[in-house]
Amino acid sequence: MALKFMVQLTFKLVLLRKVLFRKMQLFCRLLLLFYLCRAQTPTCPRKCHCDLAGRVQCYRVGEVPKEIAKTTRGIYISHGKIKHLQITDISSMSALEEFVLTWSGTESVENNTFKALDALRTLELRKNKLRLPHTLARLDLKGNSIQRIKEQELKNLRHLQVLNLRNNNISTIDHSLWKYLPRLRYLYLDSNPWNCTCEFLKTRRVLTAKGIDVKGGKCKAPSESQGESWMSSKKVLHLCAHNNLYSLEEGDEIGKNTSVDNPSSLRVNMDDYYDYEIY
Repeated sequence: MALKFMVQLTFKLVLLRKVLFRKMQLFCRLLLLFYLCRAQTPTCPRKCHCDLAGRVQCYRVGEVPKEIAKTTRGIYISHGKIKHLQITDISSMSALEEFVLTWSGTESVENNTFKALDALRTLELRKNKLRLPHTLARLDLKGNSIQRIKEQELKNLRHLQVLNLRNNNISTIDHSLWKYLPRLRYLYLDSNPWNCTCEFLKTRRVLTAKGIDVKGGKCKAPSESQGESWMSSKKVLHLCAHNNLYSLEEGDEIGKNTSVDNPSSLRVNMDDYYDYEIY
């Protein structure tokens, strides 16, 4: 009886040993696989959070972290201190689809920084201190849902010759703005909801006096001027003169320099392409 018990016990111990050995082998393989995967996975930069979808979110960094993997699909940086964005910061990230840099005091972006990023679909640089180059000759801002053009945004562009504001949500522009653009020659205004108030006629007068070639610009409001071209409309001028809101002295521009009966004198056309030369 004792012999039979010993045989059974020995058999169970051998079987248990085999089971433990197999489990140990499996554990070692899993451990090895873990370290191999960890060695191949890029280290997430300090002050950043990285996820398995290839997105990196960084907060309060002083530069675009160099440890970010080249296979990263999205970079989101906020409240950093990145004064200048350089080509070397992200140009090698060929898989990058989204780049968001906000609240980081960024003042400039090096030329061609985004040129090699063929996969880039979203670029957001809001709430920074970006400055347009003062040597800029052409500025195309069409289709950006802009509602207002502010003085500080254009006052340093003294070499600007072409300004395209088509397809935005601009309803008025202060007449004093144009004194900051002494070399402006072409202005594109199509597809904006212009509010053709009598005050707005001051802008019309300044543009005419400066000889700026205005392309498009139809009134959406007030209702009695809807559809009128605010640069050549006789109706808009007469409405203001009738209400004594536009002086005869200012209105003389129509009779002297820019006859409404001769729209060509206003040099307005609706070409949907650039037909100018920059000097």
